[in-house]
Amino acid sequence: MSTSENNPASGYGKPPKERQFKPGQSGNPKGRPKGARGLKQVVRAALDDEVNLVVGGQETRKTKREVVVLKLIQKAASGDVRAIDSILNLDQKFDIAEEAREAFLDPDKLDAEYREVLENYVAEQAAANQASKPTRKSSAKKPAPEKSARRPVKKDQQND
Repeated sequence: MSTSENNPASGYGKPPKERQFKPGQSGNPKGRPKGARGLKQVVRAALDDEVNLVVGGQETRKTKREVVVLKLIQKAASGDVRAIDSILNLDQKFDIAEEAREAFLDPDKLDAEYREVLENYVAEQAAANQASKPTRKSSAKKPAPEKSARRPVKKDQQND
């Protein structure tokens, strides 16, 4: 006769007493070893590795993270719709355009001639965007048609 037959309280979800964990004992006694890296650390380390990249005939060192973003931008510029969507999402998430605009139009970093050219360009783009937007018709609502005071008549009642 086995021990589980002697112990009527054992069964599904309730192992025999001798096989249950003792107080203070874990189900995974060795656990995760110290210093073991999770997926997050492995991905970050891989993206932070540097590689040699030839850009415009010059060799530069960039992180894999930078290379991935540059490749994504290159695909977006060539018309890849998924890449365009990804770049626009990143731009919106990090508000890159506004930060770049503020940094680029900083008077300390830009001389007067370039600033004037940029301001003219921004004004032209704003005007072009306003011109390309469809104009809305007047917002005045048409009056609703009047409802008749008569109730609808059923077919069998019409002949009466």
